[in-house]
Amino acid sequence: MQEAKEEMGACDTNREIEMPMQPAADTEPCVGA
Repeated sequence: MQEAKEEMGACDTNREIEMPMQPAADTEPCVGA
């Protein structure tokens, strides 16, 4: 379960660092994956 959480957190953080002004729609599928 921790691995899945790490992936979600990493994805969310990576997206924010790469494009902090991106739409939430791009983060929804990333976290849902």
